[in-house]
Amino acid sequence: MDLLKNFVCVANAVETAPKPLATHIALTALASFATKQQANAPLTPTMEALTSEALALLPPGAELPEDFEAAVGEVYVSYHLFFSVRRIYIIHSDSNE
Repeated sequence: MDLLKNFVCVANAVETAPKPLATHIALTALASFATKQQANAPLTPTMEALTSEALALLPPGAELPEDFEAAVGEVYVSYHLFFSVRRIYIIHSDSNE
């Protein structure tokens, strides 16, 4: 898809679907952040790191959607909750062997 068409799609999404767009940007920021980390290092994104990553994904001068803060907060909490539960499960599984 042409770059200009991408910008038009994003601009339209800001008007027609701001919450899904904010969620999409937050998830994309997490994925982008993860690809930049060392392979064996634990992935520990912060809200600030995800926000910076999201801004880097946008064209120069573009602003994050109004709903981004809530969306990135949900992604951040969900990510950390998932991996906390996963660690507890692994520890519990290992202790039962």
